[in-house]
Amino acid sequence: MIELDFLRKVHAGIDEKAHIAITRNWNPSNEFVIFPEKNYFYDRLFKDDEFYEQINQIIGDETEDSYFSINSFRHRKKDSDHVWHLNAVALDFDFYKMKEYENYTAEKMYEHIKDKLPFKPTAVIDSGRGMYIIYAFKHCSKHMTNVYQSIYKTFYKKFEKYGMDPRAMNITQIIRIPGSFNSNALAPVRVIELNDTDYTIKDFYCIFPYTQEEVSEHKKYKYKNEKKLQSSFYDADEGVNERRKVIALELFDDFKTLIKLRNENGIKDGYRETLIYLVRRRCRWYGASVDEELKHAEEINQLFLEPLDQKELLFTCKPAGKTKVPGINWMIRNLGEKGIQYSEQICLKRIKSKSIKDVLYQRRKRKNKLLNITPTERRKLERCTRVAKLKNQGLKNKHIADILGVNKSTITRDLKYIRDNSWRFKKKLKEAMKEFKANINQDIFIRHTRYDDQKVLLEWLELSEEMLN
Repeated sequence: MIELDFLRKVHAGIDEKAHIAITRNWNPSNEFVIFPEKNYFYDRLFKDDEFYEQINQIIGDETEDSYFSINSFRHRKKDSDHVWHLNAVALDFDFYKMKEYENYTAEKMYEHIKDKLPFKPTAVIDSGRGMYIIYAFKHCSKHMTNVYQSIYKTFYKKFEKYGMDPRAMNITQIIRIPGSFNSNALAPVRVIELNDTDYTIKDFYCIFPYTQEEVSEHKKYKYKNEKKLQSSFYDADEGVNERRKVIALELFDDFKTLIKLRNENGIKDGYRETLIYLVRRRCRWYGASVDEELKHAEEINQLFLEPLDQKELLFTCKPAGKTKVPGINWMIRNLGEKGIQYSEQICLKRIKSKSIKDVLYQRRKRKNKLLNITPTERRKLERCTRVAKLKNQGLKNKHIADILGVNKSTITRDLKYIRDNSWRFKKKLKEAMKEFKANINQDIFIRHTRYDDQKVLLEWLELSEEMLN
């Protein structure tokens, strides 16, 4: 069977740790769905044998709108962080959207661009309305992701005018399963051509605008320049170093914030001399004049609850000679009896330990770019909105729980949260909807949000406006 041959070609290097995703409607009865939480169109990941069992069933039943992932995953989660092996690139041509090619068939379109392809494709697939051109290669590690994405970008620059889809260029990409059925086009998904190719990812280096040697030379040059910028923690040799000045002024802003926080807590001393010394040391580091150095020191000194006297400012806190400038970790350990605490660091811009930076980075990474909240916060906020609406309609907690498919205790907790924190709930909902409205017409919404999720978000927006009004 040519469809299975194609799938085995793409996932030729699969091992016992890898999982392949299948995305389809997993509700066999196709029952009417009242609430989006009950939508059955989602990803499921399978190991090798399980995957081909599902594929045989999909092909045999000609299941509608079924997709599989061209790359495999380490865990049962279709996420870029869990990608295990990169196996292929799939160029997705939506040529039917182009006026010039809207009446072309997949075969005719392939003949039109065939001579422009750099290599013979592993497979050409008719997706029902569009076309996939697949280049399978010997699987490689996810550490080659940058190269993988560069290959996609290079192909896109060349084939953009032929309708190549820029949204189908990520490492978690899914494509329609050959042998399934496209319900939009009312047509089957077919393999037009299957070739016995034997590529590696390095074979695609030749399509880049620069040779590998030129890239290596550029990296060496860039590394040398970066080393020059980072080479010295000592004073500027002559004149003002503008890059260092920007860093120093950001640190001074952090010092001012730290003083303000400690003033509010009634901390008067134990760090004043060290902080003024750091201000003067950083001024010399970026090449400030003596007058400018003393001006910055005096400005920050006046913020203390009990400022240092002039003698201490001029002589006690004076840096000695050309010594190494204390770094961020030194400041965290030495500014105060117990150093700079976690509650203080999260209010600062530059003075943060690596562990806190990592925590904040992971928190930012988890946040939904459209709503500026984490997935957990979104689920709770969305559920609370629906609970509030249904409760306003006079429904009992048990009935609401049945409708939303959650436990009754969850509904009770949500209602208690809304009653006890009504202002906070409204504020969070307003902020999330404000972020969403600002991004709703941007590419980030169209490109990075699945169609089903778009419908859920738009419905939630409408419901939220109704509740807030």
